[in-house]
Amino acid sequence: MQLVGANARAAVMGAEELPGKSNYFIGKDPKNWRTSITNYAKVRYQGVYPGVDLVYYGNQGGQLEYDFVVAPGADPKAIGLDIATDLARAAKGGREPSLRIAANGDLVIKTNGGEVRFQKPVVYQEQFATRHSVDGRCVLRGKHGVGFEVASYDHSKPLIIDPSLSYYP
Repeated sequence: MQLVGANARAAVMGAEELPGKSNYFIGKDPKNWRTSITNYAKVRYQGVYPGVDLVYYGNQGGQLEYDFVVAPGADPKAIGLDIATDLARAAKGGREPSLRIAANGDLVIKTNGGEVRFQKPVVYQEQFATRHSVDGRCVLRGKHGVGFEVASYDHSKPLIIDPSLSYYP
């Protein structure tokens, strides 16, 4: 999966500082040691698309997840993923994977190694610590491309697009 047309120089920053610090004592030379390193719950790539951030974080199951955070007034249609780029290289026999949208809204990617499934994205807006669901789905863009389509929402508030990936060999 590769971001299409994304800002390769997006600013990277930690978000939601965690308690405690990490120390790395590598080798015998103190010049190589790193102490009092701050830990964060999330890593934010700011401005991967105009007004869109990409946020990585761990979930309770120890899995890495990511969200696209669309700022007020920004366009979620700017987000584009090229799915086949790495999967085609990884597939035995070099056959490119096929993409389809399942009846339940999941994006299904069939590869030689099995089926990869992006579950229908969870799309929402938060207001006063309450999540308000917004209907959204994956859409195909050409042979290898995927984007997101979102129903009507309040453009004056941030929009979160939370895709989820599953693998079934």
